[in-house]
Amino acid sequence: MSQIDYLNTRHLALGSSAEARLSPRVRAVLLLLAIVAGIGCRVAQYAANRSYWQDEASLVLNIRNHTAGELMGRLDYEQAAPPMFLLAERGIFKLFGGTELALRSLPVACGIASVLLFALLARRVAGSPWDIVAVFCFALSDNLIRHTVEVKQYGTDAFTAVLLLLLGVGARPNLSAARRLAWVSGVATVAVWFSYPAVLVFAAISLSLLPAVVGRSLRGGGIYLLCNLPVGASFLKVLMASVKAQRDAYLVSYWNDAFVDFHHPLSIPRWFLHQTHSLANYAAPAAGPVVLVAMVVGIIWLVRAGKEQMPGIVAGPIGMAILAAAAHRYPFDGARLSTFLAAPVLLLATIGLRCAFEGLAKYIGPWGWVPTGYMLAIAAYWSGLHLLVPRNRGHLRPVAAYLREHIRADDGIYAFEQREFACYWPAGDARVRGDMDAADRIPWKRYWIIWSFPHDKRLHRLDPLLAWSKQFAVEKDRFQCVGGLAVLFEKNGQEVPAGLGQPPEVGVDHNVPGGGQRKERGE
Repeated sequence: MSQIDYLNTRHLALGSSAEARLSPRVRAVLLLLAIVAGIGCRVAQYAANRSYWQDEASLVLNIRNHTAGELMGRLDYEQAAPPMFLLAERGIFKLFGGTELALRSLPVACGIASVLLFALLARRVAGSPWDIVAVFCFALSDNLIRHTVEVKQYGTDAFTAVLLLLLGVGARPNLSAARRLAWVSGVATVAVWFSYPAVLVFAAISLSLLPAVVGRSLRGGGIYLLCNLPVGASFLKVLMASVKAQRDAYLVSYWNDAFVDFHHPLSIPRWFLHQTHSLANYAAPAAGPVVLVAMVVGIIWLVRAGKEQMPGIVAGPIGMAILAAAAHRYPFDGARLSTFLAAPVLLLATIGLRCAFEGLAKYIGPWGWVPTGYMLAIAAYWSGLHLLVPRNRGHLRPVAAYLREHIRADDGIYAFEQREFACYWPAGDARVRGDMDAADRIPWKRYWIIWSFPHDKRLHRLDPLLAWSKQFAVEKDRFQCVGGLAVLFEKNGQEVPAGLGQPPEVGVDHNVPGGGQRKERGE
């Protein structure tokens, strides 16, 4: 009997009563509903066809402006992405153009596939009917849906992690550890070119399967070595070809808080708790504390159940990410670079919820469902939000279209989200600037102020600048859509008031090369 089937073969009173209340048909319908809802949310977001937002735009400009060979080296705009992901996107760009629907097709395909694969993984790890809970939480996770519909590698990271974990636990029962490791090795050898953190997931699985593969035989040791060498060689090639070239001092500084600070050892426990809670909350926004406690319970149960492989396979990627953060090689926190950890986090949390339910049900009856019910309610909230109100992070495409119809040849343009605007405006236009000039140095009689925003609070950050402009110029035109704004000013011909000078800040990070870019930590 395979060790991986422990939750189905040894109930240990976990979930048996819940399973008894659900017929096989009902369980199948609920599981299908979770999968369809997850795919529906992704398709709805994709069909909304929002403009590129800041981080996307930075990578899109690299994909558009660099050859395939150049994408293997250093990227512009402080970007880093796996080489094969970039080459695949470059190929899509050459074949189908640079539209949002075209360039987002690869991440969307990976997002949909990850939901389907996670359903298989959850059945193998969490058991029925708790796999339904895990699939609902994964399929309807706000951040997973968001990363599915953007031209970034984070959704691909999540897909790769799910695929490797599924192969690690065994896509079908009674598959030997050696065969599982061979499958993981074959896929990981290629996957590290598409997803940098794939090597962390592989390392966790490989170490977990080490005792079972090697045993006490020389042949087992040879098989283990043979399975690890291709992945190591492949990642070393990626390291030499792209990772070193893309290493950037700004990025290192940007993610500094996500690395272990050995200069202040007393702060490490607090850092670890904060980062782990942040990770839990990223996998299930608004449910971080519940997920964190459930994760701990799940890990404890796996260890106490005496399963040598399962704790390492499921929780191991999190441990590897912490070690990478300690070595200052990969950030560990609740942010986009940790998207690949969403699957193990939610699997562990589901196991913890299963244990907590059976433990609490003995004493408080139906109230034992409260933690699980809360998780499902949060997932339902996000699904409704994504289906009814597509997420907005800025929408400059309509703004650029309006500008093309109304701009004069002698007008100036101040685009504070310069990279987003550059995706929709001809390159090299000398009229476009990313920073507002002082009042007495604006070289145009008429100028447009361009701004993108995810919500009204961000929109109102522009109010002080608009009020400042109205002291020496008259507003002549305004175009606003959901996520984008263009305001035309015409100077009134009078002298600039004394002391007016520099314009007010509008919440942009002027330290980012390229001008006018917001620093959105953790988004």
